[in-house]
Amino acid sequence: MWEQPCWYFPNKFPYHQYHGLGACRALPERLNFVAAYGSPPTQGVNIRFILAAIAIILLYSHHMYIMAKQDSHTDSQLKKIYELKNIAVVGMSTNEEKAGHFVPKYLIQHGFNVIPVNPTVSEVLGRRSYSTVSDIPDRVDVVNIFRKSEDVPPIVNDAINKKDHIKVIWMQEGIYNEEAEKKAVENGLDVVFNRCMMAEHRRLF
Repeated sequence: MWEQPCWYFPNKFPYHQYHGLGACRALPERLNFVAAYGSPPTQGVNIRFILAAIAIILLYSHHMYIMAKQDSHTDSQLKKIYELKNIAVVGMSTNEEKAGHFVPKYLIQHGFNVIPVNPTVSEVLGRRSYSTVSDIPDRVDVVNIFRKSEDVPPIVNDAINKKDHIKVIWMQEGIYNEEAEKKAVENGLDVVFNRCMMAEHRRLF
C-alpha cells in the first residue's frame, strides 16, 4: 500500500516490512540468515544466499546510520515548534496498527489540527485526505512525513510550493534524506528528522 511500502527478498523470505524505527531496532534479531533463508548447501556456493546476506548487512548498516543521525534542535526549540498547530501528515494511514495512524491520532487528541495527505484514501479519522501538501487549501505550519527516506525529496519540493505558511519539515523516526534537508533549509524551512512527533511531545510535555 502507498502508506507502507514493503521490500522483499525472493521466494519465501519477506525480510523487511517498513515500520520506521521499530523495524530498525528489530533488525539484529533478523540476522539469523540460515534460520530465515534456509541452510546453504554442503557442496558448492549458494550465490543467492550470499547476496541475500550482503543485502541484509547493507540495509542494516544504512538504518543504523539513519538511527544515529539526528537534528540538533534543543528542547526549547522543539517546544516552539509544538506551538504550531496545523500539521499535514504525509503517509497518514487508515490502519490503526501503523505509526502513520496512531501518531496523528495522538496529535489530534492533544489539540493539533491534523490534515491527512495520502492519495490512496479519501479520508482518515473523519478528515479529508489530500493527494499532496500543495493541494491543501488551508494553512499548514508543519509537514510531518511518514514515508521512506528516498521518497522525501519530492514531498519537500511540493511543500516548498506552499511555503507561504509552512515553517517546518518533520521526518519521523528512522527517516532522513540529506538532499531534502538541504533543499528545505535553502528555502527557509526548519527541519527536524529522525524524531517521533508523539514521542517528543510526551517527553517534553
